[in-house]
Amino acid sequence: MIVAVGPDRPLQSGPGDPGHQVSRRLLILPALNAPAVAAGRRVSPLDEGNLNRLFPGDATGSPTEMIAHYACDILLPMADLVVDLHSGGRSLHYVASALVRPGRTCEEHERLLRLLRLFGAPISFVSDGTGGGGLTTPAAAAQECGALALTTELGGGATLSLDGLSLAETGLKRVLKDQGILRNAAVEPASPTRLMTVEGH
Repeated sequence: MIVAVGPDRPLQSGPGDPGHQVSRRLLILPALNAPAVAAGRRVSPLDEGNLNRLFPGDATGSPTEMIAHYACDILLPMADLVVDLHSGGRSLHYVASALVRPGRTCEEHERLLRLLRLFGAPISFVSDGTGGGGLTTPAAAAQECGALALTTELGGGATLSLDGLSLAETGLKRVLKDQGILRNAAVEPASPTRLMTVEGH
């Protein structure tokens, strides 16, 4: 799921409920790679494409490349912030964690570290993607579009982690409140995160 926020555009999610007011544009995609999700696979059954490795995509390519192209050309340019919630699918089970790419400036890097601390995963990584994906991930594409990007890994192994689900909900609320999207949301303080740097493969 990618959550993107952009210019002010007030919305109300429930009548008379100021606690849930959304004060800027908020785009929520429950499954960006819908064919793979429907098949319960990491790669699409249509073309064996791994969406997380095909950015910026190709408008005339395979179905997965076309999804990446649409996200890269249409959705990401509207975003100031992208939060990509992942799990390991059937084959992998990840420790609950969050990661960012290094900022291109000192200011951007500090803003990314702030997102990691706000999200509050047990472990947070700073990685240039050398170990997986490099410049072909949604986070790299979002950064190229000028957006801050936070990626998470929240379990896997074809199971639903209740801890991962709770972290996704509470961490996302903290980030959205901090960005002025859910200004009135009640949030729990973030747990401390162990900040790590991944250098190379």
